[in-house]
Amino acid sequence: MGRSADRTTLSSLTAQFLAVLALDDYALELGEAFSPPRGDYLPRVFFADPDGTLRMDVINQAGNDSSAPYYYATAQEVVDTMRRFLRQHWEGLGTDAFPGDLAADI
Repeated sequence: MGRSADRTTLSSLTAQFLAVLALDDYALELGEAFSPPRGDYLPRVFFADPDGTLRMDVINQAGNDSSAPYYYATAQEVVDTMRRFLRQHWEGLGTDAFPGDLAADI
């Protein structure tokens, strides 16, 4: 997927998520939940369930640095994790209400 396509897909998938930007100094005020072990690098992307529970198990599986599991070097890495998270979420609900196989833009 090219850079433009990566960004288009990322933009399309974000409609399924609530994004929060926490700047470095503000993240410190959020407490330990946003400062996990090995979490002293930026930028980081965390995923949470609809009830706000952080899913620390959702990491960048394509990442090359095991000491930075929440770092995403490319838009495609974020897209792949978003799709995996959505798939897990909908399967956890026991529904097939989510359209398609998540292989294409929504």
